[in-house]
Amino acid sequence: MEKKITLQELRDFALSDSDETRPVVIELDVDFPQVEVKRGFLGRLRPKRVLKLSPSAQERVKEIETAAREKIPKVVTRKVKWLGAAHAFMARVTPEELRVLVTMKEIRGVRLRKE
Repeated sequence: MEKKITLQELRDFALSDSDETRPVVIELDVDFPQVEVKRGFLGRLRPKRVLKLSPSAQERVKEIETAAREKIPKVVTRKVKWLGAAHAFMARVTPEELRVLVTMKEIRGVRLRKE
């Protein structure tokens, strides 16, 4: 659990028997495209272009997203919002739901979301 939930406060919440919920961001375990940079004015780095993922990496991302979009709503009883550009979900979860989420291989990590 420590690997997927780095914030001690959220780990403590996950281990509790509380009926409360916490707002979280559920990050999928996918590769992100790399950004090529160049030196700009005054030597500052500036983004030049986004490099595409390989076809096999793109397929893996699609498989993980599809599996997560099927599994997560079955675990989380409240509204789940998909954040496509971030490959993540936003939701409010109970400790029990959080414990189940971190066992899923598709999930890289769960972070507390500020409201």
